[in-house]
Amino acid sequence: MNHSTNNFALKEHTKRAARLIADLASDMRNIPTGGDAVDLGPTFQPGAFDVICSRGKKAFQHAGNRNFRNIIERHMEEYAKASTKFEKSIIVTQIVDQVRQASPSGGFIRRDNGRWYEVGDAVAREKVGQRYVCARRTFRLLSTCARC
Repeated sequence: MNHSTNNFALKEHTKRAARLIADLASDMRNIPTGGDAVDLGPTFQPGAFDVICSRGKKAFQHAGNRNFRNIIERHMEEYAKASTKFEKSIIVTQIVDQVRQASPSGGFIRRDNGRWYEVGDAVAREKVGQRYVCARRTFRLLSTCARC
């Protein structure tokens, strides 16, 4: 094989890989609740302590999301002082547990195709972690994060 043939093969391989990655990303977006999601039924409505895991003004202004931000703020100093990933993980677990206990019929929820689902621990922990990232950014830039 000569140099131009190798370049052509590499470009084709790269295009195929890019298509596969795009397809995988699309598939992942269609699984919004994580592997251990629980369907909350057709009549479920988010309560005052449910944390809606989505972007946008509606989720941001929801009472449960406001309560969630208050919980995060109460743990902010403790989280900032945590020196190891394990210590931070314990704090995240405590917050996830606190939200789930306050809302036994929901907790961390997400809407998909008109139905509400309680998301799994991985998504809930990601939400807590993202909120800490946004909180640090807020203190530095005095802005709010659309993801939280």
